Amino acid sequence: MPALSPSDRDPHVDARPTDTVDLDVLFVSAHPDDEAGSLATLGQWNEKHGAKAGVVTITRGEGGGNAVGLEEGPPLGIIREREERTAIGRAGVENLYNLDRVDFWYTASAPLSEQIWGHDDTLGQIVRVIRQTRPEIVMTMNPSPTPGNHGNHQQAARFAAEAFHAAADPKAFPEQITKEGLTPFRAAKFLRTGGTGSSSTGPQCAAGFVAAVPTDQVFGVWEGARSAGGKTWAEVEVDARRDYVTQGWANTAAAPTDPAKIRWAPGNRALTSPRVSLRLPQGWTATGSVAVRGAVPAGKERTVTFTVTVPAGADTNAQHLVGASLTTGQGTGRTDRAVRVVADVRGTLEPLPEVGLFRSWAGDSGYPQLDTLIKPVPTIGSGKSRTVRIDLRNHGETAQSGTVALGLPAGFTADAATKSYAALAPGATGAVTFTVTNSDASLPTANEGGDGGDGGITITTTSAAGSTVETGALEIVPTSEVPRAGHDHAVDGVASPGEYPGEELDLSRIWEGQATTAQDASATGRIAFTEDALVVFVQVTDDVLGKKVVPQDCKRQRRTDSVEIIVDPKGNSSDTSTVFKAGIFPVTDDPANGDPPCWQRDADNRQGPGATTAPGMTVVSKVTAPYTGYTVEARIPFAVLPDAIDPARMGFNVLVYDSDTQDLSSQSRLGWSTFTGVRADPYRYGLVALPGLTPAQRQPSAPVFPDTAARSVHSPQTIAQSAVDGVAPAAVTRLPERALRLTGQRQVADGVRVTVRADRAGTVYLHTADGDRSLGERSVQVRSGRPVTVVVPATGGAPTSVLAAFEAGGAALARQVPLT
Repeated sequence: MPALSPSDRDPHVDARPTDTVDLDVLFVSAHPDDEAGSLATLGQWNEKHGAKAGVVTITRGEGGGNAVGLEEGPPLGIIREREERTAIGRAGVENLYNLDRVDFWYTASAPLSEQIWGHDDTLGQIVRVIRQTRPEIVMTMNPSPTPGNHGNHQQAARFAAEAFHAAADPKAFPEQITKEGLTPFRAAKFLRTGGTGSSSTGPQCAAGFVAAVPTDQVFGVWEGARSAGGKTWAEVEVDARRDYVTQGWANTAAAPTDPAKIRWAPGNRALTSPRVSLRLPQGWTATGSVAVRGAVPAGKERTVTFTVTVPAGADTNAQHLVGASLTTGQGTGRTDRAVRVVADVRGTLEPLPEVGLFRSWAGDSGYPQLDTLIKPVPTIGSGKSRTVRIDLRNHGETAQSGTVALGLPAGFTADAATKSYAALAPGATGAVTFTVTNSDASLPTANEGGDGGDGGITITTTSAAGSTVETGALEIVPTSEVPRAGHDHAVDGVASPGEYPGEELDLSRIWEGQATTAQDASATGRIAFTEDALVVFVQVTDDVLGKKVVPQDCKRQRRTDSVEIIVDPKGNSSDTSTVFKAGIFPVTDDPANGDPPCWQRDADNRQGPGATTAPGMTVVSKVTAPYTGYTVEARIPFAVLPDAIDPARMGFNVLVYDSDTQDLSSQSRLGWSTFTGVRADPYRYGLVALPGLTPAQRQPSAPVFPDTAARSVHSPQTIAQSAVDGVAPAAVTRLPERALRLTGQRQVADGVRVTVRADRAGTVYLHTADGDRSLGERSVQVRSGRPVTVVVPATGGAPTSVLAAFEAGGAALARQVPLT
């Protein structure tokens, strides 16, 4: 699309300014530190190939923990941005774009993340960054709901995938073209980090990587290579991780990628004599266009169409690469697409609701190959029964009838060996349903059962056209029956005889972190109920007490020794916004008051201090001296739960965090129902019944979400970058240069005096800076044509410039002026 003439443009916004940065790679993430595992890759690309990278971070991570201070919310977000800029700078990455979305909590739900952030506005910001910075490669994380994958990460990756296409589409966010003067831009490659497979150590690790999914194209770098500074890239990456001091980071690297094998086609002249050919698996054939009619002008696109035929008898449920090569008078290029061969009738295990949403998104967005990332894994209570639905789809051209057989592991039975379906029309969907029972209740539960918790199953679907086999798994979650509390029950930190008549729960299974011994960290628990509350008792054996938090820091219980009690009232929540989660520290650093326990709610229906968010909840702890562990006893009123309990099926879990250090980081995570990332996966919680309980009827409580994010106009580092690279703070619409003028800036006794002039009403956020940090800040309301002279404070250094962000009508502009 040709650039707009000045008379065509909206006079209230700028076209793409001449000083906008031109990137080669753009990494799209959710939080500061999400890119940390890719810094060795980005750094090597920069040193070896001159590839300039930038990072989009949707939030500033103000919902995370703080291992070194009491800041939280927006002030923590500004600190985490500073940490991220320092970290990525070690890899030569200078451009960071924060979108100012709120970091609400750790969740496994992409739909919840999309709901809180807003789909169109956030996607539009990312599209704007791509159109302004024009990267050849867009990188992101895993967009699928694999176990433990942060829902914010999933949604950030989905935004990246959508933006990759939308940035090239003139019909997507057309106001960016018609009013802002931007042009569509098509990136050449879209990559996700975290390749799955195997390799060896040493210089050949990248070349010898074998992908778990054969059609995955994996580009790798060896982190043992030395950087220009003399350190290996693995060492540089560790140094960068250590910059995230608020998070206590020191993890191993993610699987990287290498653009050395990627070609970039010239984009500033017409492509002459273009011809396209396909590369097909053996036995496949194709008919269709080969030559492209005429030259392809610069900035334009042409389409050629082929019809590909798969040979009869080809293996089903197999994925293959179909490649295309482009030959022109200027050179050659190639691309590939993974396609799956399926049977006429395919039967698949019913997905979890969010897995189903992901599959729909992947298909609609043009990424159906990402379905290989997810194993269908429904859960079943130990010794219980559940329905298992097999979803059918006829991909063929004629109606089909046939059978579905369900293959189960030892210890499981079904109500029938096979189920029939009939007259499934072409393109139609259907289903058959089995009732499956865990007939052997002695099987290990959670991640101790099966293969890492998964008991493999097969689905064999037959039709007149043949048969196909799909795989899945069942996971057994622990179950228990909760009795009434004994008559002499008291919340005193001691489980006296008769108080808890039910079974003892094993809370010693590891779900994340380092393995433990019984003395290092182990735990047991008991649960009971009264007429108006749940009562829970947890006994922890521990050899080292982690750092005590001060009472003001009673939050983020996973940082040190603590207990997390989780209740899903009806056992059917899809995410933690409809559950109750109490984080309990058995002891605090408060000697004046005897180092009492504290508790708070975290990442659930209503977060915050316990007294405010769970009125009437009682907690008592007893810590041994000399230290060998502690007990926690809690009474949780039914009234503070987000919904009335289903006495036949309440979701319940207890997680125990063990820290042996004084740096506010836990080394081991134990619990009752234990799977990777289980604290955010309600479907993997244990299930309990409360016979004899008649809960009071009530309406569910609407979830309360954090709604205050750190903002780019409050970040001097963002303002300084924006003043240089031309992308407006928070990647909103860019105001024209004439919108703001700063004049007369000079140092005075108490700061810097400066005169601000604007051509419209808005707010100007001013900072004094010494080239490295902000020395003071002030905001001022301005009106069109009316100059305002203000003094911006400066303390702790000698100011050298004034930074300003002007915000008006949803658009923004950044300026930086030196002192005179």
